[in-house]
Amino acid sequence: DANHIFNAIHSSLRQFPSSLKHNGMSVFLASVPAGSPFYHGGSSPDPITGMEWLAFEPEHAMMFARFFSTPPLPSTEQRPLFSSSSLLRGEEHPLLALMDDEKPPGPPGGGPPGERPPGKRPKRPRSEPGWLHTYRTKHDLRLLYVDGMGAGKTANGTLDTQDYLLLLGSHGSHPKMWDIERGEALCALADKDWNGKIDGFLRMEAGFEIILCDFERHLDTIYVERVNDYLAEDALEPEKEALAADVWFNYWRAIVDRFHGFPPGRAKVYYDEFVTAYGHGFDLHSEDESKPRLLNVSQSDLELLRANVDDLVFNSDTIFYNVHEWFDWQSTVDYIVTRYASRLEYLTSPRYAESQKYLHHELRRTLNPFIDNDNRAIPAEIERCTSHFLPNNSYPHPLSASFVENVITSVSRSVCERLFTALESSDPKGTGAGDPYKELRELMAYLNWTVWKECGQCAVDELCVVPVWPFGALEDHERPSCHNATVGFSQRGYWGNG
Repeated sequence: DANHIFNAIHSSLRQFPSSLKHNGMSVFLASVPAGSPFYHGGSSPDPITGMEWLAFEPEHAMMFARFFSTPPLPSTEQRPLFSSSSLLRGEEHPLLALMDDEKPPGPPGGGPPGERPPGKRPKRPRSEPGWLHTYRTKHDLRLLYVDGMGAGKTANGTLDTQDYLLLLGSHGSHPKMWDIERGEALCALADKDWNGKIDGFLRMEAGFEIILCDFERHLDTIYVERVNDYLAEDALEPEKEALAADVWFNYWRAIVDRFHGFPPGRAKVYYDEFVTAYGHGFDLHSEDESKPRLLNVSQSDLELLRANVDDLVFNSDTIFYNVHEWFDWQSTVDYIVTRYASRLEYLTSPRYAESQKYLHHELRRTLNPFIDNDNRAIPAEIERCTSHFLPNNSYPHPLSASFVENVITSVSRSVCERLFTALESSDPKGTGAGDPYKELRELMAYLNWTVWKECGQCAVDELCVVPVWPFGALEDHERPSCHNATVGFSQRGYWGNG
């Protein structure tokens, strides 16, 4: 499972790869520094107490800064979008509500939203603008990061790590969203079982968020402001739809800005020790190789894995104290991915499909930095290739990092061994046997790097679309592509009924 763990490190805190590999199987310690800005959208300007949801981007929070007016009744009472300024218990997610407020969803399996029949309006009461709360953290936040799309409220496996590993399935089956109950259970775990050593839980949906267990304790309010009503009552129907499309485009731009991670200093992940379901021989892929699940892991194995999480948290005081010394293993992974991803794609392109000689020359150019032409020794060359991007003992990384270092070394060695094998088997003057093209294709299948699905540079009026809950069609996962505002960003179908 070294390739899966390698990819978990590469995908961490990155929207694009975490959207494609949305069923995360790992939990990490993470931290955001004191003085960091965060945002919360809600139905009330009142101060927030206790547990709530905190967005990294204002555009994410503003999608929740709504409430729904009740249908015309003698009472002037309004139904809040959230309970405790958040999701109503077990009810519909606000993003789904807003999507339905503009156009009906497309056909099953994806496609553009449908057109509303003339004269017909949704039965849902009209949403009204709410309030955006802006905060700064009082101190460094001590977080547990659930990787993948851990905030995606689906039945497809996005919640397995929380519901089956962290909560050990103790709450049984539950209807619809259930996210406020999940948040309360996670915060009770942090408070009672872990003695308050964790302040909250970092997750991702259409944007990154934190379930913060105590707003008053950890945040200073900077200001609270009423958001504008982008669907103004006096706007004509075509104008409303154009305004709504622009709002979705602006929100999606904020999502795309985090496709490849945050600017340095926004959030950090501790990679030297983390807990993952990979590497234990569990049956994670019986249903779908690309979508691991914890459904077939026994309760006793889940309890042992949870005990590892407990140990990680209970031993976290020194780790968080030394947050500025955390070694960035993701950068090491990035060196390997950026070195070989485009080269492998090029080597397996039609350009080299019919000429083994040209393939050999390109492989040689790729591997030249590791070859001593005066003293050829393939085992030594593979070793130089394998260790090239790995930190040596002079680097200030802890000796306890053997687990993650072994994982990265294993994947790096697989790349180098396969490339040298392809080099030898493609040499017209050599005696190497085997099919170099097959070697390269199998290597790419093993690595399964998400960079090979990236859209590339989109036009200035387009953004790359990949399924991020609750949005996305089936084809967006198979072939992410550039869309403009007229095509839309709120297609449905990929996530099914989850």
